[in-house]
Amino acid sequence: MYKRIGAVVVLLLILGSLMTSGLVTALLDLTAFLVLLALVWIRAVKSSDKKQQKKQNNESDNGNESTPVFKAD
Repeated sequence: MYKRIGAVVVLLLILGSLMTSGLVTALLDLTAFLVLLALVWIRAVKSSDKKQQKKQNNESDNGNESTPVFKAD
């Protein structure tokens, strides 16, 4: 959802940038860059959360199993 909205916003900002000049163009380009940066940040955070949940699930699954203890003779 964020990807589509972000892509539309970036495209509109770039189109606006093409139709203007000077400071307005620079500000629109900067805003488009910041929107793209925010989208990448959101994706990275979601990805790390999924990895962390998967790791916690694996640890909890392994913790429920009994492990044999071997003693040296």
